Amino acid sequence: LWAVRRVGEILDEIDLKGKNDELVKELVTLATQHGILTPYTSFMADDQTNTRDLSSNVRRAGDKLDAFRETDGRFGVENRATKGSFQKAASPAEAAAAPAFQIADAKDAAKPPVSGSGFGARGSPQPARSMGRGDAFGSSGGIASSSAGTLTITADRDEGLRLASNVRNIAGKSFYRRDNRWVDASVTEKQEKDAVKIERFSKEYFELIDKFGKDVSKYMTFDEPVVIELGGKAYTF
Repeated sequence: LWAVRRVGEILDEIDLKGKNDELVKELVTLATQHGILTPYTSFMADDQTNTRDLSSNVRRAGDKLDAFRETDGRFGVENRATKGSFQKAASPAEAAAAPAFQIADAKDAAKPPVSGSGFGARGSPQPARSMGRGDAFGSSGGIASSSAGTLTITADRDEGLRLASNVRNIAGKSFYRRDNRWVDASVTEKQEKDAVKIERFSKEYFELIDKFGKDVSKYMTFDEPVVIELGGKAYTF
C-alpha cells in the first residue's frame, strides 16, 4: 500500500514540476520491486523486457511520462485520474479505479474512448470492486489488481490480460514470467546463473522450508519453474 501511494506521489510531482531522472528511476524501481505497474511502466510486464536493465527502463518510462504534457481533453483528464487513484488508494486493488487506458505514445491521445472505460457517463471515475483470485479485470474492463497484487491499466483487453498474467506478487516478493519460468525480481543476474537447483518435495526442499520458515512455502506454489532469492542465494525449483 505504501508503494502504491508513493507511486501516486511521484506521478503528482512529475505532473506538477516536470519529470527528472531521480523520480523516474524511483518509479521504475518501485514498479519492479513491488509488481505495481502503472500505464507508464506497463512494459515491465512484457516478457521481452529485461527488468534488470534499469537505465533502459527508466528511459522508456520517461518517454511515456511525456503524456503529462497533455493537460486538456479526455487524455489529460485520464492522466490525472490515474495518478489520483494511486495517491488515494486505501488498498492496492483500489488503484484499479483509474481509467482503463494505456498511455504509450502521443498518437494514443487520438484513440477513441475505451468501451466501458473507468469513467462513467459524466466522466467521473468509477469505484474499484473487490476481485477474486485470478480475476484480472475490474468491472470497467481495464486491467485491475488481482489478489496476487498485480496492477496494470490498459485499453487493450487481450494485451492487458497477457501483461497481467506475467507478473505475480506473493508475500512481499514480485515475480516476472521469463522464458517459461518465474523469476524473483530481487534475484541478480549472477545469482540466477549460480542458482541452486532443488527438486520439489525432496529432502533438500523441506530442509529449505525449515531453514527459512514455513512462510517460504508460499513462494513454491508455481506450476512452472521458479527462481527465488532466499538468504542472499538463489534457488530454482
